[in-house]
Amino acid sequence: IHGAQTLGENIADNGGLRAAHIAYELWVQEHGEEQPVAGLDLDNRQLFFVSYAQIYCSKWTMSGITNFLMRDTHSPGPYRIEGALSNSLAFSDVFKCSNVARFNPSIKCRMVQVLDDGNDENAKSQRTESAGQMDLIFKILVYRALSKRRLPEGDVTFINGWMK
Repeated sequence: IHGAQTLGENIADNGGLRAAHIAYELWVQEHGEEQPVAGLDLDNRQLFFVSYAQIYCSKWTMSGITNFLMRDTHSPGPYRIEGALSNSLAFSDVFKCSNVARFNPSIKCRMVQVLDDGNDENAKSQRTESAGQMDLIFKILVYRALSKRRLPEGDVTFINGWMK
């Protein structure tokens, strides 16, 4: 797998899973918990992640995977699954992954906005704050895209120039 070739899609997989999970949690907040699926030993939050992984299950011939690796901008399914799930804090929480579990690395990759006004020290001090703000902004954007309405009263209404 050529990382430079798949980087954009890997980032999209991480962001898409995160957006979908936030959307699901917002739906649960608005509509309440769903009934568990009978006969399965998984709760609905666990099923959310299982269904994500299931869409990438596939079987390849040698010529098929070779052609795919040379031409496609996506990683093969198993790597898309491991990449996005291992970078998801929600996944490790829902499945109560141990600190040494394969899908729960100690360092997780997340997209954050780095504020840089040309002063390196200033940018460094803003990175942690920026990550938290971007999480909240991301949630607001997902909420607005889903509901096309304002956030409930009492929620944050103004964050670094972003308004609800």
